[in-house]
Amino acid sequence: MLGIDRRTINIAWTLFLFALLLVVVHEIGRTLLIFALALTFAFLLAPVVNALERTFHARIPRVVSLAVVYVILTAAIAVTMIPLGTRLSQEAGALASRDDMVQIIDNKRGMGAFCRMEIGLDTDVEIHEAGHEPYAVASRHFGRLLDFG
Repeated sequence: MLGIDRRTINIAWTLFLFALLLVVVHEIGRTLLIFALALTFAFLLAPVVNALERTFHARIPRVVSLAVVYVILTAAIAVTMIPLGTRLSQEAGALASRDDMVQIIDNKRGMGAFCRMEIGLDTDVEIHEAGHEPYAVASRHFGRLLDFG
């Protein structure tokens, strides 16, 4: 066939199809992700819907069972998130009203000043000594940062 090996053509065709598949997946990646999450969510809710259907037998259709499960799930998420959101807004308000926080931001010293003032760490010196590895210093003191309350 014009001096081209059949095996070479098969390999080239396979590489082309694989590259085409990668391009298509890249282009519709967001849609695929949403679709995969929807399938996972449906798979997780199927046993609950089936149990509700068995409880009420054939008196209500499957769509109504699914709607009841969604309403209950939405209510449970709302009941869980409302206290969390309230607490988060209170903490954000308390953080914004701190006088020393304004001073830290005004000094433009950021986390180094905050660490020295709150928990007694001298991170500026440690970061300077660490060179280009400031994350190693941060990970070393992460536990102390969480315990300063």
